[in-house]
Amino acid sequence: MGFGGGLVLGILIGLAVGVVTIGFLAISAYERGLAEAAGKRKEWKAELVARRAAVRAMPRVATSAPIAAAPIAAAPAPPAVAPVAAVAARKAS
Repeated sequence: MGFGGGLVLGILIGLAVGVVTIGFLAISAYERGLAEAAGKRKEWKAELVARRAAVRAMPRVATSAPIAAAPIAAAPAPPAVAPVAAVAARKAS
């Protein structure tokens, strides 16, 4: 009992139909994603233009000298810790 030519032909036709179907699905998904990305880009561009206009509308503040930072206080020194040998000698005596 060998495989008939009809079985192999059916598998090849099924494979071809599947490849074409998946191709159309992939193309339509790509086009939907492209349209969505274009819409988001328009929204992003509109927000960018609005932000730039708001920054341009802000009053300019002229400073002739750089802003001086307040001096930072020095951190306190850590407490002195006795060496381990000295502590052991005190306990022994």
